[in-house]
Amino acid sequence: MDLDYDFNYLTVGQWGPRKNMENFICWWLEECWDQEVGLVIKTSHRRNNTMDREYTKKRIKYIADSLELDEEDKKCKVYLLHGDLSEPEMIALYKHPKISCMATATHGEGFGLPLFEFAQFGKPIIAPDWSGHLDFLTYENGSGKKTLGF
Repeated sequence: MDLDYDFNYLTVGQWGPRKNMENFICWWLEECWDQEVGLVIKTSHRRNNTMDREYTKKRIKYIADSLELDEEDKKCKVYLLHGDLSEPEMIALYKHPKISCMATATHGEGFGLPLFEFAQFGKPIIAPDWSGHLDFLTYENGSGKKTLGF
């Protein structure tokens, strides 16, 4: 994968209510619009076909257009990976030297396998402090409290 910037976020998940993909993309664009960073979105809506890919592209464009951000200030890049990837392809994505961290706004999720897999590579993960991923994305700090992070 040819990424324009050295620092890129990755988000992975089927586009649906629990993954909160629409809000995540909106919030990421608002925050990163004028920065030289990228967002790699590995997703699909329902199927891994051409119609679904085109629909997903249109949804991302609709989100960006609805923000009414100044096009002259735009520096960030958004990349769409659509459909299934094999396990070796996902590992290559996680290990990619320009994928700097994984981010998600998921809620009401179970275990969260992509987050678990990504954590194995020691890269940072940005995630809400609630849901199933807290089973493995927390550590006990010195005061006995569990803290998000590793």
